[in-house]
Amino acid sequence: MTRTTRLAIDVGGTFTDVVELIPETGALVFDKVATTPDAPARGVLDAFGKAGTSMDEVAMFTHGTTLGLNALLTRKGARTAVISTRGFRDVYLLGRTDRRTNYDITYRKPTPLLERYDTYEVTERSLFDGSVHTPFDTEDAHAVARLIAERGYESVAVAFLHAYANPDHELRMRAVLAEAAPDVAVTLSHELSREYREFERTSTAVLDAYIKPTVRRYLEVLEGELASGGFEGRFLMTRSGGGAMTARAAREQPVSLILSGPAGGVIGASALSRLIGRPNLITIDMGGTSLDASLVLDSEPVSYQGAEFEGMPINTPSLYIHTIGAGGGSLAWLDEAGALQVGPQSAGASPGPASYGRGGTLPTFTDAALVLGYLGADSPLGGALTLDAGLAEEALRPIAETLGLSVKALARGIVRISTTKIMGAVRAITVELGRDPKDFALLSFGGGGGLVAVDVAHELGIPTVVVPPGQGAFSAFGMLKADVQHDFARTTVTPLASLEPGTAEAAYRRMEEEAAGLLEQEGFGP
Repeated sequence: MTRTTRLAIDVGGTFTDVVELIPETGALVFDKVATTPDAPARGVLDAFGKAGTSMDEVAMFTHGTTLGLNALLTRKGARTAVISTRGFRDVYLLGRTDRRTNYDITYRKPTPLLERYDTYEVTERSLFDGSVHTPFDTEDAHAVARLIAERGYESVAVAFLHAYANPDHELRMRAVLAEAAPDVAVTLSHELSREYREFERTSTAVLDAYIKPTVRRYLEVLEGELASGGFEGRFLMTRSGGGAMTARAAREQPVSLILSGPAGGVIGASALSRLIGRPNLITIDMGGTSLDASLVLDSEPVSYQGAEFEGMPINTPSLYIHTIGAGGGSLAWLDEAGALQVGPQSAGASPGPASYGRGGTLPTFTDAALVLGYLGADSPLGGALTLDAGLAEEALRPIAETLGLSVKALARGIVRISTTKIMGAVRAITVELGRDPKDFALLSFGGGGGLVAVDVAHELGIPTVVVPPGQGAFSAFGMLKADVQHDFARTTVTPLASLEPGTAEAAYRRMEEEAAGLLEQEGFGP
């Protein structure tokens, strides 16, 4: 059978979105199914079924998932070790000595992903120019590898000093680990980042190693299910830095997937901005669990170097996305002072908001929006889920009675608090960076985006709100627009006055050759 259809599936915290593109006609079909947190691959296969297209008809499948991000948020990644240069065992745990909150006496450093017990060192050392100061000690490396195998680690990050300039010792360490601990997943820092800053490079490697076994198992299961269903097309994953990567590359560098779902929406916003003649957009993507805010400038997404997860640096390019816990499933609750709060805790996909009728009893933003009439009980979400207004009112009533409010007054308060938090997210990417929200249009998408967009725009003086077709599955639509992309960078520590143009050109040429070779391996022509 001729494969022509293109499919994109975005797995969110509550819903899994699917968009089908039929190139012959240009037709787009948007749909949703419930996310299945206990078996994420099943939700993807359900989305394939919802699309109604046979797997052997799909030429290209692009996928975004929060699986790696969720493993980090819940601290349910692999048991991970880190191997460093002897004498530099504590690089990861010490981090940087700067404090961003000088006067907060309650400040605590972010909880690391591993303990000092999990840090190891091997005798070796390269210098900043790539020259070898201390040769790689093979016997020492074998002793460490045996310890890692004996102690039952699932994954290991190797981050040697100045490996960005000379990766030879990291490659030799991988060979030793393959021999002594063949079942352990290995991440080498230089394969993720060839830029200096030891802590940032080590942190990136640890994050990658921590989620690698989880992501690998998921992709192996999913690829097996797709193959058994007759899928023979190209399988791509969206990247945190924009663009896409092959599923095989994603298995080796899962740190690039941490923001893969939200990235799809920003890629789609960039494409849409050209179509509608609005080059500058603020995007808000309100899903079931969180809200992501980002910028499009001159029809291009804003990217930056310096992304972090809970204070842990990720030394790879990323789209500039500001995420807060303000989704449709965000829970309303009273703090210790008796004040009303909304989020960041979420009812998630199971049981979900009380109005879903799946056993949830705690009030959420969705329940409040339903009580106010922002949502209708007569319009099924995702075409299948009918909301129950009675259950929503019942969930809100206990807090309303505690505060001495009517149910509707409490619902208005919940929506107002969420709107204020979203305004703060928009300010963080505009006002706090010297940009005026009035110079942008607000692009609203995600299942809940339309519920808050006009209020947010009104409060911030944004003159125009844009709601795209298929807004509930817009991130999946954006994934259809993603090109395969790889990032290359090199650090050269040298006086600028003595840098010859030929030296820089040679460095770029080597990166170009490496990029061309990598794309050729993945089946792409010149």
